[in-house]
Amino acid sequence: MKLKNRLISIILSVTLVLSVLTVFGGCANKRTYKTDVMHIGFGGIPAEIYGGARETCLTEEYLVDINPAFGGDSTRINMSFGNLFKTSVSSDEISFNQVTLDKLHSYLDKLYERGITRIVALTDNYLYPYDYGYSIPMCVPNPLTEEDFYIRWLKINAKAWEMIAKEFPYIRYFEPTNEPDHYKGTALNQNGFTYGGTDNADFMWSYEEAGYIIADMCYYLTKAVKSVNPENRVMTPGLTALVESPDYLRCIYNAIKSQTLPTGYDYADVNPDNYFEILNWHPYILKEGCSSVEEWKQFQIDFYNVCKEYGDGNTPVWFTEMGFTDEGLGDKVEQECAEKMIKLLNYSKELGFVDTVLVWCLSNRYDTKDSASEDNFGLIRSLAEPERGGEIKPIGEAVFKFINGENADITPLRNLANKHYKLFQNITE
Repeated sequence: MKLKNRLISIILSVTLVLSVLTVFGGCANKRTYKTDVMHIGFGGIPAEIYGGARETCLTEEYLVDINPAFGGDSTRINMSFGNLFKTSVSSDEISFNQVTLDKLHSYLDKLYERGITRIVALTDNYLYPYDYGYSIPMCVPNPLTEEDFYIRWLKINAKAWEMIAKEFPYIRYFEPTNEPDHYKGTALNQNGFTYGGTDNADFMWSYEEAGYIIADMCYYLTKAVKSVNPENRVMTPGLTALVESPDYLRCIYNAIKSQTLPTGYDYADVNPDNYFEILNWHPYILKEGCSSVEEWKQFQIDFYNVCKEYGDGNTPVWFTEMGFTDEGLGDKVEQECAEKMIKLLNYSKELGFVDTVLVWCLSNRYDTKDSASEDNFGLIRSLAEPERGGEIKPIGEAVFKFINGENADITPLRNLANKHYKLFQNITE
């Protein structure tokens, strides 16, 4: 199936006009809000908000204290549409789940008051037309064979973003989904894809197909949040650092330039600014992609050159996840990870196009183990760890000094983490 072959009735003259005159009343140069400072922040969400497979020690109180103590100013929050919204059984109307909304407000309002003012919101699942049956909440109706459902799906999720933008006016950055190019296909797939399904390969979108869907998602998201505040910014979903990831980005640009989008409108818009104003990827060092520190910088340059190929070379970049796992292999490997992290942060500054780096992640996992790799990305040992819980790891100290200066006193951060460790472990002195 080739989505680029869809037949949409468009008038060429209208297309050409709209490629110059944006449907949002014009767009300022993307660099106008970029400063010479590379911003640093951290991801994470309190266990109280969604529950599930999250460290119980990652309480709101702990994260509200630890985030600003590191000295960053940015964060990324999963709005998890399936938890934040309630849907109707007889219409496409949606409303907030007030319990979840109150928890998000409690957390984000406090973070903002403490100086974490650059917040990017995303979702890792979607909302659906009331009469559409779906296999998992990350599948997408087929734009060709289910066009009506597909357009309604775009609209209902855009409505959710508009509601979020109104409810949280200090959130200025938005991301439609996370890692849609992941080789497992979990974040963006066709109806029929299931958790652990043996035939999931049959329900994965090709890069070309996914490019059209992602472009549509970005367009509807941009239109929604800019209707609330024209200064709101949309970024592409955080792509992985697979060898093929730059090709995935090319497919998004190709879809925009195809003169067939946005779906559901009687015009075509070929201006990337009306889809997104920030590029976003996760520059991990992976066996399947950029596999060494030595080749890391050139890989990012090659990735960024994709937007230059499409005349979009002034676009700033966020790395919404970047980090190292020591896989629990001990002090020597932990120190090596710290040294590599500082190299990558310095390289990021040297690149010149990186606006923000969000370090993944604040805490190791201990009471909700996943794998040796996933459990040991933290800057701090999990508070749930009996003997060394709350200890700042070498990578945590390195990131702290990168942000605050080599001679910055890390003692207050250590004391704060130790205080929360004792609270969690019910240790009294």
